[in-house]
Amino acid sequence: MTTPSPYAGSGAPPPLNVAIELRGERLVIRIADYIDTATAASLFTRLHTLILTTRAAHVVIDLGGLDFCDAAGARALIRLCRTAPDHGVTCRLHHPRPHIRWLLRNFGAEHLIDI
Repeated sequence: MTTPSPYAGSGAPPPLNVAIELRGERLVIRIADYIDTATAASLFTRLHTLILTTRAAHVVIDLGGLDFCDAAGARALIRLCRTAPDHGVTCRLHHPRPHIRWLLRNFGAEHLIDI
């Protein structure tokens, strides 16, 4: 059984809150609210471009404020972390809530998670 998005059927775009902070060679990206099929592709494009243009050596994606993430969202986050090394950047996912950690583990991405 799949869990429906909390805003399913509302017609409104899902909320997505992204805060960005560059600390020397470390780029910290805090994602809050929801990532799903409707937002995953644009989020990936936005963050991938950001990673390339800031030229940070290390990227931390803080998921502590992320309330909902579906399979499309998880794939976007994993893809970001897996493509970053192609550009000389390390990328790790921090503070996923238990249900999001479970999803990432089921995609075989536990090695990308730092607590």
